[in-house]
Amino acid sequence: MFHTPDPVRAIALGARVSVSNKLISDMYSELKEDEAIELVKRLYKMGHHTPFEHVSFTFGIENISRSCSHQLVRHRIASFTQKSQRYTRFGTRSLGSSSDKRIEIEDLYVFPPSFQKHPSILTKYRDYLELGRRLYEDLLSKGIPAEDARYILPNSAHTSLVMTMNFRELMHASSLRLCQRAQWEIRSVFEEIKKRVFEVSPFLSEFLCPKCEITGYCNEEKSCGRKPKKES
Repeated sequence: MFHTPDPVRAIALGARVSVSNKLISDMYSELKEDEAIELVKRLYKMGHHTPFEHVSFTFGIENISRSCSHQLVRHRIASFTQKSQRYTRFGTRSLGSSSDKRIEIEDLYVFPPSFQKHPSILTKYRDYLELGRRLYEDLLSKGIPAEDARYILPNSAHTSLVMTMNFRELMHASSLRLCQRAQWEIRSVFEEIKKRVFEVSPFLSEFLCPKCEITGYCNEEKSCGRKPKKES
């Protein structure tokens, strides 16, 4: 993960520059950590979130499904670079200077937890994935280009991507994706994102929370019970 150095003071500096005639370098040198924290708290409570855009985080996200990545890239105020199914051969992993190594089916696809409750479904699912992989490899062996062979790969196929978001957008995305009503896989991605932000700034990580923690009520059609429904 990469991130803006000294993110709390970066946010505070972005706020102060709009109301001061001082040189930016002087404001930065004078700005103490505790003062920056208090200012950021006030900005958040007042809804003045533009300064939060001066901080960005870059995450390397691996082994999520294509279904999950399709949800993730819907957050448009972000930058994404995703592993290509056109330029890489699915089902292999490069091991340094050695040739690509074929890997196990469980390491290629996401297995939803709900499937684990039904052994017969799990067996059928695994058989389906194995059949698809054999067909994919057969297509490649016949000279079918990977850009066409990929058409048979299911939504559960693993993918990797690099995502960069400014912190304001990260707060917004987290408010949606950390909700208990969010789909389980993308919720787990944002739970991990919050942990990574915590490693940089426990203070800023607290701003990554479900929207009900911000509003004090649930506006979903069906509440998980964490907060009461909004009264009409």
